[in-house]
Amino acid sequence: MLDFLFDPGSPFVWILIIAIISGAVAVISRPFASYIQFVYPNAKYEAIGNPYIHKQTLEKLVELESLDQFIEQVNTNKDYHIEGTTAADIQQQLDKHLETLITQMKKEHGKKMQGFFTAYIEFKHGPILKSIIRGLYEKNTIDYDYFLQSASSQTIRALINQISTAQPETISSILTSYGFTSLLTDLMESTDTVPLQLDSAVDSYLINQMKQVKVPYKCKDAIQEYLNRLTDTYLIGHILRAKHLKYHEKLCRLLNIGDGYEIPTWKFEELSTAETVTEIIEGLDGTSYYPSLKQAAEKEDITKSVQPFIIAIDQHMLTILRQLSQQYYTSIGPTLRFLLSKEKEIINLKIISKGISEHLPTDKITPLLITEVNT
Repeated sequence: MLDFLFDPGSPFVWILIIAIISGAVAVISRPFASYIQFVYPNAKYEAIGNPYIHKQTLEKLVELESLDQFIEQVNTNKDYHIEGTTAADIQQQLDKHLETLITQMKKEHGKKMQGFFTAYIEFKHGPILKSIIRGLYEKNTIDYDYFLQSASSQTIRALINQISTAQPETISSILTSYGFTSLLTDLMESTDTVPLQLDSAVDSYLINQMKQVKVPYKCKDAIQEYLNRLTDTYLIGHILRAKHLKYHEKLCRLLNIGDGYEIPTWKFEELSTAETVTEIIEGLDGTSYYPSLKQAAEKEDITKSVQPFIIAIDQHMLTILRQLSQQYYTSIGPTLRFLLSKEKEIINLKIISKGISEHLPTDKITPLLITEVNT
């Protein structure tokens, strides 16, 4: 009955053999094909590097006496080409540089990664969205033309255009049509909302937009961890600011934007019961964020500002992304590390340019910089 399977002259035998070989090749080549698409961009990003997150390089910039010297020094790095006469000019160009870079990174990756980079570009519009949302809630005059000029995402530009011509009673429906949940629309209609609630709702929306994007299977774990880590940093930042402002427990709980990597909802609710910033830091004991925060608390007066702790978390994220890059070296790991490091570079350069323009002493600028900790 099955003799035809062993008959070399039978076409069914060859069809079966070809099918088996094709299936085997597909299984073997899938991870290899996924690896190949990251070889060039990863090699390119490692060649470019991120010099302006390293302490020694930043120290040289901080010691410069003029913006002309600053521009000349930064432009020795072929990745940068900035010009201008004021710190505002330089900062604007640095923001444009980051925007152009992310757009270029999007072009350098395959079609399956386009959705992630599109969502990431939208994510970088967080400050614009927060300014507009706050303005709407507080019924302030909003310079929509300025925000349209600053926005590069077509989706964000379309949202701004619709809001700018809408009647107040239709704003909620417009936000809903773009994917915002009742988390934000309810806040917009409440009289008890505080600014930090609006900011956290925008953060939640933008991070969830990225989490919903489909990516290649080989990149899924790395991106999921990265976004969950990002969620951690926002959760910690929100709760630290809230306790510094002496928000009560119920209000703190409302700042939750979802489960992070080390800060799940139950942990955030536990932190919300703390009375002080010190208790928040102690409440994070057992997480990878605790040592950095503890060290910052020992150096700084925690009653003045939470900024040193935000910087400590940012620096810890650089360490996490370095580890993530090594763990997922054959896929998206080096790209994510380069991307986050470049963002911190831009922040550092903006801080230094402003400090130089205002003739601030080096000891006032240096503590504000985000540096990668050597291991």
